Amino acid sequence: MKSLSSLACKVLNVRPPTLTDLPALLNLMRQLADFEDYLDDFSVAVDDLRERMLSENPQCYCLVVSGSEGVLLGYAVWLLVPFTYDLTPNAILKELYLVPQSRGQGLGRDLFKAVQEQVYQQGCRRLLWNVLNGNQAAQGFYQRLGGHPEEKWQAWRKILSA
Repeated sequence: MKSLSSLACKVLNVRPPTLTDLPALLNLMRQLADFEDYLDDFSVAVDDLRERMLSENPQCYCLVVSGSEGVLLGYAVWLLVPFTYDLTPNAILKELYLVPQSRGQGLGRDLFKAVQEQVYQQGCRRLLWNVLNGNQAAQGFYQRLGGHPEEKWQAWRKILSA
């Protein structure tokens, strides 16, 4: 499998996060939580990101987009989920976010394509994601990149409590 470091050389400004990126990454995650209206429930800390993204056995994967001075402009986070019918994992894109002033410059496209390449190298043949209802800009973005709404399945959830 290709390392994320070699991927960073191939796609300008898209790279894996470093320890020093984590506070800025957390800030971007908070911006997305605010946009998607769950900031009051957001409870991730820098140590959580370090443990879950940068450990030897990560629970999730991440790429960031950085500007010329290293300032983070966006990120993508995905999970790998084993699938039963062909034993090929699904990649679940949990978040793809760019700061508003960085949109429309091709950075989102580069980030999405880098995620596609990385998950393919991780053995995935399906990339799945959700788009917030009413977010026409995101829907158009993903359609331009070859994505389409899932017609067969409907997302459901249940909040679990003790």
